[in-house]
Amino acid sequence: MSTKELREMDSIQDFSIRKDLVITRQDNDGSEISQLKTEILALKRKQTIFQKKEKRIQELCLEWGKKPVEEQNFEAFHRAVTAASNHYSKKFKATVTILSTIIQGQKLARQSQDFGSTASAGSDVKNSKACNIQ
Repeated sequence: MSTKELREMDSIQDFSIRKDLVITRQDNDGSEISQLKTEILALKRKQTIFQKKEKRIQELCLEWGKKPVEEQNFEAFHRAVTAASNHYSKKFKATVTILSTIIQGQKLARQSQDFGSTASAGSDVKNSKACNIQ
C-alpha cells in the first residue's frame, strides 16, 4: 500500500468501511492472502500476550489492595506494574522476526522472477563488457 492509501485508511474511523477499502484495493494474489493470514496469526498472539499482561496487572492491583496501609509502598507497586506492563515475550519477538524475514524473502523471489521474465534471454548480459559468459 502506498502512503496515500495508508493516510486515507487512518482517516476512516469505521472498521467495516476500512476493511472494504483494503479488500477492494488488494489483488487476489495468493501471496497477499498468505501474508494477511500470517499477520492475523501474529496479531492473535499479540492479543494473548496483552491479555496475560492485563490479567497480571489486575492481580497486582488486587494483591496490593489487600495489604494494610502500613505495608503499602507505592514505589514497589509502581515498579511491579511497570515490569508487568513492559514485559515482552522474546519467543513472540523471535517468531515475528522470522516471519517478516520469510515474507521479505518471498517478495525478493517474486521480484527476481518478474525481472527474469522481462529480461530478454540473457542477450543484454552476453553483450555486456562487465562480465564474460562462457
